[in-house]
Amino acid sequence: FAGCHGVQDGLTSALVRWGDTDVLAKVVPIVDPSNKSSLLSGFSYGHSSAKALQRIRNAAAHTNVQTIDEVKNMQTTYLAFPVTHSVHALYWVEPISRDYLIVNAMEELREAALIAIS
Repeated sequence: FAGCHGVQDGLTSALVRWGDTDVLAKVVPIVDPSNKSSLLSGFSYGHSSAKALQRIRNAAAHTNVQTIDEVKNMQTTYLAFPVTHSVHALYWVEPISRDYLIVNAMEELREAALIAIS
């Protein structure tokens, strides 16, 4: 089911996306594994980082007004500069850690994975 795409209002709108934490959070309760609480906690912890990387990836893979706007809308969250390509946003700075977005996101996702498997 993951990876299926549809079109809405003429703009690309992913119905289900690979690694989408929103989708995972809906699937886990249905599957009801014994470690459901840990999985949901991990997905919740890493949600904002996963979404930021997902938006940047989608804008790079499916460049259009909607996906570029989704990246630009994240500028207020980071110490940002104008970007000419969505991938440049990976070098925005996360204001608390002072790390690049990509470095901060990868660290948060690593921590989220550890929570999910605890």
